[in-house]
Amino acid sequence: MRCLVVAVVFALGSACAAPVPKDFKKPDDKTLIVGTWVLTRANLNGQENAEYFWHSMTFDADGNTRFRYKTIPDQENEFKLDTAASPKMLTWLKKSVVSGNPRPYAFRDGRLVMAVGEGDRKPVQSLEPGPGVIVLEYERADAK
Repeated sequence: MRCLVVAVVFALGSACAAPVPKDFKKPDDKTLIVGTWVLTRANLNGQENAEYFWHSMTFDADGNTRFRYKTIPDQENEFKLDTAASPKMLTWLKKSVVSGNPRPYAFRDGRLVMAVGEGDRKPVQSLEPGPGVIVLEYERADAK
């Protein structure tokens, strides 16, 4: 009987120490961002802005983003995430309609939240709305 108890305790201890299956690990930001995101809310200078231009962004696992707009041609850029920064930063590496300025970002309640300076002239260091800051919220367009 004593051997059975020791074997059960050893088996339980081994099971607890086993590596976590990949399916149960929390995905990292590079995995979370992949897919299509549609702008659903914009806060400009601390106030809701229903007139902010509509766009969507599709991120792929190879580090590329495709922007789709209603009124201007689609744009493609490369992106880089700095998950060690506080706040985390997203940078587009090619200059086009989108600037190369790093933008703070976060995932909140299934949404992608990003901040940019008005006119994108100066870098923003916070996701808080305020003067000269545009906080953008995106929802997934694709089911994930």
